[in-house]
Amino acid sequence: DPSVSKSIERIFKIWEDRNVYPEEMIMALREALSTTFKTQKQLKENLNKQPNKQWKKSQTSTNPKAALKSKIVAEFRSQALIEELLLYKRSEDQIELKEKQLSTMRVDVCSTETLKCLKDKTGGKKFSKEFEEASSKLEEFVNGLDKQVKNGPSLTEALENAGIFYEAQYKEVKVVANVSNN
Repeated sequence: DPSVSKSIERIFKIWEDRNVYPEEMIMALREALSTTFKTQKQLKENLNKQPNKQWKKSQTSTNPKAALKSKIVAEFRSQALIEELLLYKRSEDQIELKEKQLSTMRVDVCSTETLKCLKDKTGGKKFSKEFEEASSKLEEFVNGLDKQVKNGPSLTEALENAGIFYEAQYKEVKVVANVSNN
């Protein structure tokens, strides 16, 4: 029927625009639509002779985002996400502890006014020891922040992958729920 043929031709155009299938396959389908019944059988046989892997390779090369998403969904492990989150939490706890240790120190290493406290030899030794201790705590704190900044991208990637995975899972659940409701 010509009205159905026009609708199918429109679908082929959409598939072509969005790179859903390779151009060769769409052209073969268009030919099948326009030829007679006998010729359609021959084209169908030709399509079946060509390996499916070829179509899949072409599809992934024309739509890399979809291929990447399907790879993420296939390889996602929730345990890896949990481990990343636990690692981040431990890092946060350590930084918080180091920050508290810094605040309890009697010497403020960040202030230049503190250096004016060096008055006598005995007080100077005590002050020097406290200052060294406080500066080592500050160094530990800064190193902890550096580690956290370096580990940030891996956590961000894990969270993005989790978002993709759980979004795909949600879509599948919606389909199943709709089917069961119907």
